[in-house]
Amino acid sequence: KAASFASHKWRKQAGAVLEELLHKLADTEEGQAVAFIHVAGGAWGEWFYDGFDFEPDTGPCMTHHFRNWLRTKYGSDDALQAAWQAPDTTLDTAEVPDAVTRFRSTSRMFRDPQQERRTMDYYMCHQELVADTPLYFSKIFKDTWPRPIIVGIFHAYFLHIHHQASGGHLE
Repeated sequence: KAASFASHKWRKQAGAVLEELLHKLADTEEGQAVAFIHVAGGAWGEWFYDGFDFEPDTGPCMTHHFRNWLRTKYGSDDALQAAWQAPDTTLDTAEVPDAVTRFRSTSRMFRDPQQERRTMDYYMCHQELVADTPLYFSKIFKDTWPRPIIVGIFHAYFLHIHHQASGGHLE
């Protein structure tokens, strides 16, 4: 099983272990020679979700994250219901769209914002989360390392993946 990028517990625990590692490494002879750190995570160390072809992050952490994201974007049930054309949906009950909904489009690769706003919102939320996750860990490197350091990541792939929205590298 892979961790959800939306899991606050995972971020906190992984961040604490990372800080401990950095403190120990900085005190070694090898650590004194470090000028650049590459932050790797997710599938292939490139910040993809494991199994992203099937868009695995639809679980409780992502659902909670998605609802909070919707609260920030819409601010009220009425605004969400109008945007999604879903009078029974609320900020507390909104669900991540299922695979059938996510892979269906009214116009092939383009989406109709009037009919497919729910899916568009999920993908935007997903994109922002995938982009934010390596930045979160990069900040730990910058804040923890005892001297200035260059931090890099693999991210923002676009043309090589067959379903760009699920890869999470468009933000």
